[in-house]
Amino acid sequence: MGVASLVATAIGILLLIVTAYVLAGGTLSVADAVATAEKDAAAQHELQMRTSIEIVSTTLTANTSTIRVNLENTGSILIGDFAHTDVYLMQDGIPVHYAYGSGAGSWAVSSIQPDEIHPGYLDPGEIMIADITYTGSSPTWIQMTTPSGVSDSDYL
Repeated sequence: MGVASLVATAIGILLLIVTAYVLAGGTLSVADAVATAEKDAAAQHELQMRTSIEIVSTTLTANTSTIRVNLENTGSILIGDFAHTDVYLMQDGIPVHYAYGSGAGSWAVSSIQPDEIHPGYLDPGEIMIADITYTGSSPTWIQMTTPSGVSDSDYL
């Protein structure tokens, strides 16, 4: 009988140690995940602070349903993820999203000037000429938003 209670006590202590190990490991992994998320949020905020764009000019051609936008990178970060750059047009009082692509209801990069450094990317100081092919009524307002959430808008 004395041996049975000794074995039961040893098993109980072993279970307590395993439970404490699992709880401590879980706490450390959650703390690591939170620290990583905070670092990522700070990096995204820094990227957003260094990103700036300006719509220099817009040309609306109603008979071809095309808007030509000259967009200058006035920040210090290059912009290149055009597939995640959003364009919104105000049509009949409703904002309409236009995705990057080709054809009606989309927008595309016509050219970047000058495009000497990092071809295909909008470097600081460069101007991107974008063509938006809209559908429906003539828009009255445009907004372009970078993947980091920085935007500029202009009335047409």
